[in-house]
Amino acid sequence: DIELDYYSTDERKFSESIIDFYLKQNIEITGDMKKDDLFFKFFLDYVEPDLGFDMPVIVYEYPHEMAALSKRCGDNPLYSERFELYICGIEIANAFGELTDPDEQERNFKKILESRNERNAEKLDMPERFLKTLKFGLPPCSGIALGIERLFMLFENLTSINETDLFKF
Repeated sequence: DIELDYYSTDERKFSESIIDFYLKQNIEITGDMKKDDLFFKFFLDYVEPDLGFDMPVIVYEYPHEMAALSKRCGDNPLYSERFELYICGIEIANAFGELTDPDEQERNFKKILESRNERNAEKLDMPERFLKTLKFGLPPCSGIALGIERLFMLFENLTSINETDLFKF
């Protein structure tokens, strides 16, 4: 009964549906959690642990607010062209279609910076050089980040990324 469209269209309904789900499981959660906190709590508790055991699974089209650097989906602008690859409950790769519109990208950055200000998070500056590059022109493109240490976890049957020691010196 969780309608993902509500993440972008009706924060109250989205949040209530997640809270109600937990209450039905006799799990109390604090009422001061924001919608993104609730989304990730639910996803990490009830979705991600079961992904990719029978075969690799791709979770795609995330709410646009969660993918500010990615291009909106042509068929539904509430979502962005973003996907994550899961194998054995582990996120192996994260990818998205680049948002190349400089004006939309600047608006997204402004929202992010305002949100960080409201939460008293570390202050970040507007990425002026990046926006200038977009104004110069960037062709349609996409990219994927593959977690080598996560692949190593699978190959070595490790239970924690901390066990990999790939980047410790």
